[in-house]
Amino acid sequence: PSSSPSAGENGEGSSTSSQTHSFSVNIHAKSAGKAKITVELLLLDENVGSSRGVVPLLPAGVHVLTAKADLTVLAPLLLLSKNTLLVSPGSSSQILTNKPDQIRYQVLSPQIASTAGGPSVVTVDSRGRILAGASPGVAIVLLHDAYAESLHRQVAPVTVTVVVKTVDNVVINP
Repeated sequence: PSSSPSAGENGEGSSTSSQTHSFSVNIHAKSAGKAKITVELLLLDENVGSSRGVVPLLPAGVHVLTAKADLTVLAPLLLLSKNTLLVSPGSSSQILTNKPDQIRYQVLSPQIASTAGGPSVVTVDSRGRILAGASPGVAIVLLHDAYAESLHRQVAPVTVTVVVKTVDNVVINP
């Protein structure tokens, strides 16, 4: 990750206990990973010298504000397979993601079947393999980033719609 600081100060004059100084930094991550960020802001008292040039030592009237942060940037969960899968009853398919070992799968609506009270439309194992039941229907599968959840990060789940339907004809276009 890289940072591109944009700092500003609130408050002017000498630093007393009744005065507040603050600054902010905008950070733009270019890739996933960990970073340690340190930002220092020199505050110059207008009553004690010039704000021009670099100050090698901290003379009277110069104060330093520092902020430090350890950041972890997570790669987003990306679906590599289609977000709608058509499978015939009794067959299987595979959900593909960029994080195959970090996903928790949840079948959200397993009972939307043509016969009420029938078996589940689909089941999904821990590796993303979908097994269609014997009855046609539709199921929604939620994909949760288990690693992000273990870090207590709130990441929106990805959804896959699985349509179980009898397939009469298959045409493969090159």
